[in-house]
Amino acid sequence: SSKALEDKLIADLTGTGEDCEDGICAGYIGELGCTTELHPNERRVLQAAARVSRDLGVFISIHPGYSRESPFHILNELSTHGADLSRVVMGHVDRGILKMEDYRRIADTGCVLEFDQFGWGCSYQHALNYGITYPSDFDRCHQIKELADLGYQEQIVAGHDIAFKIRLSKFGGQSYDYAWKYVTQYMKKIDGGNENLIKAIFVDNPKRLLTVV
Repeated sequence: SSKALEDKLIADLTGTGEDCEDGICAGYIGELGCTTELHPNERRVLQAAARVSRDLGVFISIHPGYSRESPFHILNELSTHGADLSRVVMGHVDRGILKMEDYRRIADTGCVLEFDQFGWGCSYQHALNYGITYPSDFDRCHQIKELADLGYQEQIVAGHDIAFKIRLSKFGGQSYDYAWKYVTQYMKKIDGGNENLIKAIFVDNPKRLLTVV
């Protein structure tokens, strides 16, 4: 039930749950995985997350489905049940499904856009299964720059989505320091040497989201 889900989330976030050791607790809700067509169980999870996020002041991280409308269906479910959409992070926006107009529509709800596919390269699995052509990391940087120039700088975060062992440096992947070592330098270059955008998406915006309000 939604109530049981809420109780579980609250316990994990306050350090009182059976999975919490030495009072160590979760800092946010998610990543909440959603299929392209929301399943009733997914709706219940989103509803519980919305209420707990509102009551405890933590943000929600979302894994959207594989359609342009999926993020909007999720945001509608969250907002209907009380979530503050400025405390919602829509992950994986840079898989090649969404267009600039979609980014702007999402951001106009107050939601935060997460460009987290840096270092993935091409993905034949996504191309074959979903018809997606992954953008390059250069494209991602220019999309972020365009959004920042349009006034959405405070609604962007970035990362790697390290989901597999092969993405770790030990197994030949780019690993966790890739964006900080390379992406930040390229973004600084295309922004005329200015570091304000880098600081916003890698420091200030994550700090604001991770602060319980």
